[in-house]
Amino acid sequence: MKRKYFSALLMGALTIASVSTFTSCKDYDDDISNLQQQIDSNAKAIETIQNLIKGGGLVTGVTETSDGITVKLSDGKSVTISNGKDGAPGTAWTIGADGYWYENGKKTDNLARGPQGEKGEKGDQGVKGDKGDQGVKGDKGEAGTSASAASYEYYVPDAESGYFDIYKDGKKVRRSDVQFVSETPNSITATLDKQNLILTGVKGISGEKVVISLTGDLTGLVFMPNLYLDGIETLTYDYLHGEYLEHKDNLTGLSRLNTTTGVAKTIKGLDNYLPDRLTDATALDPAAAVLYSYGPAWGVKYHMNPSNADMAYEDITGFNLLEPTILNYHTRATASDLGNITSPKLNDAGKALFNTSNGIVTAGLKIQHPEKLEPFPTVKDKNETANTVALQAKTAASTVAEGKVTSDYALIQPQKAYLEALYWRLKPHYAGLGASNTRMGDEKGIPTAKYFGTTATDAAAQVHVYDSPQEALADPAGAALELYYNSAEGIDIASYLGLHMLVEDVKQFTPGTPNKLGVNLKELSLEEGKEWGLTYQFNLVNYQVDGNATIDSKYAKWVNQDAGVLRAWNVDKDGNPTTTESSTAIDREPLVQVLVKRGDKVVLDGYILIHITRQNPEVAPNKTIDLLTQDAQFDLCNDIDKLKTTWSQFSSIVLTQGLENMTKKDFDEQYTIDSKGNYGNDAAGNTTLDLRMFKDAPEKGGTYNAADDLGNIEYFPNTEGTTNHAFKWHLTAKELEKLTHDQANPVPVVRYVRYIGNAKAKYPYIYVKLTYNLSRANNNQTFGELIPEYWKGLDGSENGKDAVIFDVQEPKDGGDILGISRKVTSTLKGNVAKLVGTHKYYFVPEPVVVGGYTITPQSSAADTKWNKLFCKYITGDSHVFSKAKLQETLEGCAIDYADGAFMNKALYAVKGTSYVKIATLDPATSEITLIKDETTKAVLNAIGYEPANANIQKELRSWVGVVTENTCHVAEFVKDGIFLTSWERPINLIDVATEPRIDANTNGNVIYALDLFKLYDWRGWNTAEESEAGCVANQSNMWGDNLWFWGYYNVKSIKIDTTPANVETTLGGGIWTTMDQISEDVELRCGNPNGIATAYKKKGLETYTFDLTPYNSESKNAALATFMEANKAKFGTIWYYNNGGNVETFKVKVPITIAYEWGEFTTKVEFTIKGTIGD
Repeated sequence: MKRKYFSALLMGALTIASVSTFTSCKDYDDDISNLQQQIDSNAKAIETIQNLIKGGGLVTGVTETSDGITVKLSDGKSVTISNGKDGAPGTAWTIGADGYWYENGKKTDNLARGPQGEKGEKGDQGVKGDKGDQGVKGDKGEAGTSASAASYEYYVPDAESGYFDIYKDGKKVRRSDVQFVSETPNSITATLDKQNLILTGVKGISGEKVVISLTGDLTGLVFMPNLYLDGIETLTYDYLHGEYLEHKDNLTGLSRLNTTTGVAKTIKGLDNYLPDRLTDATALDPAAAVLYSYGPAWGVKYHMNPSNADMAYEDITGFNLLEPTILNYHTRATASDLGNITSPKLNDAGKALFNTSNGIVTAGLKIQHPEKLEPFPTVKDKNETANTVALQAKTAASTVAEGKVTSDYALIQPQKAYLEALYWRLKPHYAGLGASNTRMGDEKGIPTAKYFGTTATDAAAQVHVYDSPQEALADPAGAALELYYNSAEGIDIASYLGLHMLVEDVKQFTPGTPNKLGVNLKELSLEEGKEWGLTYQFNLVNYQVDGNATIDSKYAKWVNQDAGVLRAWNVDKDGNPTTTESSTAIDREPLVQVLVKRGDKVVLDGYILIHITRQNPEVAPNKTIDLLTQDAQFDLCNDIDKLKTTWSQFSSIVLTQGLENMTKKDFDEQYTIDSKGNYGNDAAGNTTLDLRMFKDAPEKGGTYNAADDLGNIEYFPNTEGTTNHAFKWHLTAKELEKLTHDQANPVPVVRYVRYIGNAKAKYPYIYVKLTYNLSRANNNQTFGELIPEYWKGLDGSENGKDAVIFDVQEPKDGGDILGISRKVTSTLKGNVAKLVGTHKYYFVPEPVVVGGYTITPQSSAADTKWNKLFCKYITGDSHVFSKAKLQETLEGCAIDYADGAFMNKALYAVKGTSYVKIATLDPATSEITLIKDETTKAVLNAIGYEPANANIQKELRSWVGVVTENTCHVAEFVKDGIFLTSWERPINLIDVATEPRIDANTNGNVIYALDLFKLYDWRGWNTAEESEAGCVANQSNMWGDNLWFWGYYNVKSIKIDTTPANVETTLGGGIWTTMDQISEDVELRCGNPNGIATAYKKKGLETYTFDLTPYNSESKNAALATFMEANKAKFGTIWYYNNGGNVETFKVKVPITIAYEWGEFTTKVEFTIKGTIGD
């Protein structure tokens, strides 16, 4: 291993040069102190760099500073080396990604050594010549410089001289005149290449120079797998496998050309290589196949340790193959079986394999007999025959035994590659068709069953080159390529061709055949095929037609046979090539044979018939004139024709400016408008024309495509002699929508119309450019004026714009709440939305969750329109509804007013697969009506009252929107037109049990339900906490003078649940727990609904029902109070028993359920049991 070591000339410690003059002791002391500090700082920085290198780190870059340089390190840190306050700006020399030296970031003309310290950049591909009118290729550029040749000169810094030395082929040629060391006093220079960091001009260092080696000794190699098989690190090794083709000559065939009698002409002098694999083959397979296998050289990657190890190709000693042991019943392929296992520096194409970069080394691997490798190394009963290899390399590291590093072993998974056919990589150009050959190729891509096939798309496209000369000559479509008879450059046949190869893929196993790998189709250029060890040969086949002595293939000559470049030529009367081209070669059809070879054997062949033709004459260029750009705003209902040109515009822009003062008379004589036919009539009754349109104005020629028409451009001909030549562009509403759909306004739309020139005209065509700048008219409106007291913020805050809270009607004499409905417009000033034109309300498709139900406008799982907006004019185009993007959507697309989310008129509660309708929305009136059923009741009563509208986004709610439409039923955006509607529970319960109950009363203790709680309605309370006084202040109290509210809200039953598992208590330690966990002796029982104290009392759930609807007016309040007091026990009682034991004071919570007109809700009511009397 070669390494250059430069000592960091620190001489044990940094030294200070003596100072000969000074102005004062103080100044001298300050200078000495400052200089010493800078020297110490530099010494520390250099030590940091050296320690990083020793630890395997890297120097990643250097940059100049105002008084020195900064060195960037691979650990993310950087250190600065400077000459202090007197230091001059530094200079940094680095190697760029393009392989050139850069001075302070500016590229120089000096090539540096490449990634391996020896290789420069690859030469540029030569420039092709100008393409002819029908696609004649120019001369092929000269090949780039071979990277392996290292024959170029490159620059290497010499630390001793301070100049760059010029190297070639790894050897010094001479010293250059380029100095990298700065001559500016007190200036530091840093020169960084792959081997060393050279620092010069550093004060305090002997010679002011430091050279730091950037590499270390190799101590380890770790394989970088690209595949794991059954958890084993694996490298895949692709190799060629197939059979050599057998040569046959003096074959015959039939041409596509017929004799005068209609019989196909006979062809002689053909040669072919067999077998012909593709379906149209006519030749027979050879008697015996000769198989081959070839292992190309591929790169294998390893991590180096340390990552900055100095490793050269010469250090590689090869690959070590793990040999089988006598303990195995099976035998691996040994080194002798596999032949030579080598690590070449270059691959078969001559490209470098060996490379070190960023701590990774790539080493070549080539196996002489890859077919001997176990194809299924991880399959049961075969893993003992698997082969593994490890890379070995020399090292100077003292810690490595025997001076040799061995990587970890990698399992080898071989993958066969089969050559299928030559294919057309570029579309063959055939001048007779006027364009590229749309047939694409020749034979269909389906070989015989013996071989793999290509994709169905390739098969239909006929991508394969014929693999027999008989088929190429018999093709009824004629030749595949055309060659101009007078083209000195000729045609580059190789550029059209590629290889189809089928490569096994271990990651794919063919179903049902576990020991057979799947395959992938590879499409390779011929250049890429060289990496597989393939070479190419191009030949002319000297065939004869019906014994004709003049052989067509002699009318062609190789410009570069190795590269496949062919030109037309002439022959004399004896069929011998002359020195000049001649039109006598026109219509001759040379036949080219393309051979793909492995070594000196042919593995693939193809046959291409070429037609020599005359080059078309030069076509004059067209003229393009920009006539008018028209801004136009449109609604989404009506067509437009706003782009109208005048005679004065045509005269000034077309005749005077564009055609250089051409007269109208000359123009009319030489040019005719290109039209499709008549359009209509002008005001005078003259016929107008419908013009052809063109998306682009070609430089030459131009073909009309009806698909380019956009609306109609009406042309007013020259009927009156002095006017007209005017255009009017008509676009329909549907076309306008498509043009501007989801586009930023204005949208430029361009079309060309053209005039056709006659023989006298200067231009074959004059293209006239017309441009619309289209903008959509958005008639957005603002929702009506809100009554601020009704509207809230989404956090419940007052005077918002985002939400409105709906409640049942406040109690009134004789009223009820049999139905619940409210209009959105009731919250607007004047109870009406201030919107012009038709509008409607809809449920916005944004689901919410309440009480375990999802509240949504979606009617079922099959409903797919509920959250979509549909484009009116573009079939199949839709948008997912988004509140945030609604305005953008409506302004960018003509959305159907009568489809999708705008049709959401019902609200559903969803749980699991059940969808239950719970509300409807009248689109015209904005009235939302709740549907009275058990699901609606459950959702409405899920959340109770909280002050300050705190439950606005918890209780029953939905998003509602309003949208307008224009005259053609396209939806238009309404500002502030989406809001939350929230419903409060009509009534609630307040716990008023403050007096403790007495334990151990005679005959037990009775507790009346009406003494434990009171009810209040949706108006809530106005105090800091729930209180009776706060309810009275808000008039929500359902007691006292408002007891009749019980009849208005139809409170119909009270349920009390004394089930021990549902009753909570602090008995037994003061911690709340259920009664069944404490004692069976302590009991709560529900009194009998008949109100008789001695009647049976139930432990569990008891319901007390009553009908108070006759008392639903204020005048009945006193009577209701009397009734409820007289029948207090019938509204629920709780009896408490301690069964003789003495207890201390404790608390109890009992579930009480209130049922009313719109469902029921449950609250746990808390009360206190006082200690046992006399205890």
